[in-house]
Amino acid sequence: MPAQEERLRAIGAAGAAVLSRVAYHQVRTEQVAAEVRLGDTRVDRPAGGSRSAVWLYNEVKSRRVLVALAALHAFERHMAAGGWSPPDTGPFTVTDARALVTDALTEVCRFQRAEAFLMTQVGHGIGDIATSEKRVRTSEAPSRPPAWPPTPLGRVAAAAWTGRLTVFAPMLEPVLLLAARSVTDPPAGWAAESATFLSDLAFRAYLGDAYCPPGRQAAGLAAYWFDRSLTMLTGPWAGELHAAEVALTAVRRRGTDPRAEAAAQVTILRTLLEAGTLHARAAREGTEAITMFHRLAGRPALPPAAGITASGTAAARPSGTAEWSDLRSLCDAATRQGIAALRFGDIAGARAAYELAGAVVGSAVESAAEGRGTGDERRSLALRARHNIADVLIEEGRPGAGLAVAEQVHRVRSAAAAPSGTDAAWRRATLTAEVRVRALTRSGRVVAAVRAAEELVTDRRERLGGVDNVSAASARVTLAEALLAAGHPGEARHHIEDASQYRRGRLVATGYWPQYDRVLLAQAHIALGAPGAAVEILRAAPVTGEWFATRVSARLALNAHRLLALAHAALHETGLALDGLRALSETFDSRPAGDALAVVVWRDLCELLIATGEIDQARCLLSRVTQAEPPAAEDLPGHAYTLLLRTLLAAHEDGATQGVPAPREAVTAERRDVRDIPVAAADGDAAGPGLDPARAELVRLGLDPAHPVLLRVAYEEARRRGAHDPAAAAELLAPLMCRRPLAHGRPAIGDGHPLHLAARDLADQFALPGPAEPGPAWDDY
Repeated sequence: MPAQEERLRAIGAAGAAVLSRVAYHQVRTEQVAAEVRLGDTRVDRPAGGSRSAVWLYNEVKSRRVLVALAALHAFERHMAAGGWSPPDTGPFTVTDARALVTDALTEVCRFQRAEAFLMTQVGHGIGDIATSEKRVRTSEAPSRPPAWPPTPLGRVAAAAWTGRLTVFAPMLEPVLLLAARSVTDPPAGWAAESATFLSDLAFRAYLGDAYCPPGRQAAGLAAYWFDRSLTMLTGPWAGELHAAEVALTAVRRRGTDPRAEAAAQVTILRTLLEAGTLHARAAREGTEAITMFHRLAGRPALPPAAGITASGTAAARPSGTAEWSDLRSLCDAATRQGIAALRFGDIAGARAAYELAGAVVGSAVESAAEGRGTGDERRSLALRARHNIADVLIEEGRPGAGLAVAEQVHRVRSAAAAPSGTDAAWRRATLTAEVRVRALTRSGRVVAAVRAAEELVTDRRERLGGVDNVSAASARVTLAEALLAAGHPGEARHHIEDASQYRRGRLVATGYWPQYDRVLLAQAHIALGAPGAAVEILRAAPVTGEWFATRVSARLALNAHRLLALAHAALHETGLALDGLRALSETFDSRPAGDALAVVVWRDLCELLIATGEIDQARCLLSRVTQAEPPAAEDLPGHAYTLLLRTLLAAHEDGATQGVPAPREAVTAERRDVRDIPVAAADGDAAGPGLDPARAELVRLGLDPAHPVLLRVAYEEARRRGAHDPAAAAELLAPLMCRRPLAHGRPAIGDGHPLHLAARDLADQFALPGPAEPGPAWDDY
């Protein structure tokens, strides 16, 4: 223990001993100094002598610090005698969080009641300003606060110097952190600041009402902390969630109205989904709501499980005797539970929930009777279930199948939507249009995806009166995803930054969508060749933290760590990149098989292993990829990436990765203007120049010839063949260099895309004419 802290602790013990039996205004400094007990010996102090008042003042600087140290000593002794310690795990609900804080504050209030005489003396001393301090304060010379040790005791002394009593803060800080983590991931230092404030407030509350029962005083302080500190951090949704929990508790306590209890359960689920956070809890709350409505629909309770399983879906189909309102509520609860599971990353749970919703609608149609919902309503619910299944198919790594379902639903819903206005039919149609764009993007039809996304943005802007709304911002993020997949990261970054700026100020900062925007922005920076910016975006973001992964979205957190590893690889920090990707691969080994994100991680790791020369490991991993990936028609970009890995392996085996081009004179006869060599038709119905059979087959199945992964395959093949066949290399490079706009009004890849720049450098080596001057960069908009 540092010498200064040891002296301050001894002074605190002496102050507590004196102030516990002598009134504050009768205490002499010499009395406290005489009580100080230290283990040192001094030759200048006679045997039995005591320290002087001057020595004491030199240590504590003021009586404010003296009384605070005395209170701290007494409180630490009280806590040690009671054996109190904070819980190991945090609360699950907001109600439990408030109860945790209330219990801790009750202990504080009990201490103040037990040490009433001492705390009254502390109240007198915490505002005491010595005459010497008054003279310093009125002088023109600036005064500096004393230096205290950088420890909890030193922080108590520093706060006391300014007139605040923070002796309870070390005990309250871990409690407040646990309570806050029930709803958010607080920033560094927030819990300490909040505990400091609450400690002084608890002391002032005691001074103002010393006879209030400790439990009631603690409950009032906890409520004030919740509204003043926690709600300011999270936003009002935390208060709404607490109100919903209180309502559910009240209805359960009565136990007389099962429908009211189920409705209260759904209120909690809706509050969580509208906040866009805590999806792990929302999925569990959704399971509970499904169980309640399942009983109301006339069926026995579902088997207890963490989520709805596919095996329980068929058995969960309600009988024809159920009320339509109960069937509708069961369908809604299953849909919301599926949304929560999908956002968290439980793809199997989401599919099971959506299938349950579809089964409920199907049973209602089979047993349709008067008063059991209109035919239009049942058809709408059936379409909603198929819409959600399309979303699941995309996340399962089967975007081709998802696109087929989304196209069917989109045609029906678009036909029902009015040409203007924002009625319910249009809202349903525009949501399906968004899913359709994502399916187009993920299935490799990037030109059509960009066009559809632009139409989506335009439609929402016109109907909603501008882009300053969450729906338009969501459409712009969808457009950014399509542009990023289409090879235009600069333009994509522009849309992401604008949309995320709007969403960041209106959505929960630690929730799903603001963090989704951060991950997408990091991906755009990597695509632009700025991995350092991606690292800065992700390194301290909540999405890469443990709290987000366990409570909001495990899947988005895994993808963020994947991108962080890719950014390290681009920065030539190979060790960090390999460690990160291997850790992710081990994580997927412990999860259920068939996760599409696992295949993506294995492909990334395989490419990095090839780059580092670990060919045997790369071959084994590539074999694992080919066994796990779905059929080509369901994931064309994924199979294109697998083809790229085979090309890289072949180049490494040939030893031609760095092929040296032939002299310029050798290719003069084959020279062509790459600006005039067209990329294949935008809709993927032509193979285009230079396509080998493997790429031609992917194009035939529907992958855009201008897809960046296919262009990367062409570039790598050009590098491989350039040394011995410059003409073939020139043909392979032509689509990358072509500046003719495709059907979406842009060239195949953007001017600032690293692949385009690399192709230009390689073309210079082959003496090919350069492309036209690029247009204005997206940074200059």
